[in-house]
Amino acid sequence: MSEITVLGADVRVRPNATLLPGTTLGDNVEIGANAVVANSIVLADARIGDGAVVRDCIVGENADIGVNTTIAGGITAVAVDRTVHEDVRLGGVLGDNATVGSGVIVAAGAILGTGTTVETGATVSGQIETDAIVRRG
Repeated sequence: MSEITVLGADVRVRPNATLLPGTTLGDNVEIGANAVVANSIVLADARIGDGAVVRDCIVGENADIGVNTTIAGGITAVAVDRTVHEDVRLGGVLGDNATVGSGVIVAAGAILGTGTTVETGATVSGQIETDAIVRRG
């Protein structure tokens, strides 16, 4: 894990937010009050809501993570081009323009495609297709 934090231009970090080592924030990123971001890459124009916890994650451009959402990070297996990689530290990958509602839980290793919408209160795991809508229950 990298011991530095890198901030792009015009980044806004609200009161009591915590940026932990290994985090890189792109230009125009907004981190909400009381949010925690650790060992993550957050690309340009993304927003992380108040009280959200984002660990070991890649957040795409213009993605929006809602209030009190948790992407907890952890060790998981990841398949890339039909090859499974075991024991990978990965909270999740959110594609560009993904929208994750408030109070969502994203399981370790989840991959949300570009333009995916996860509605408030849902729990997400596995791979979600591009432009999919995930509803609670």
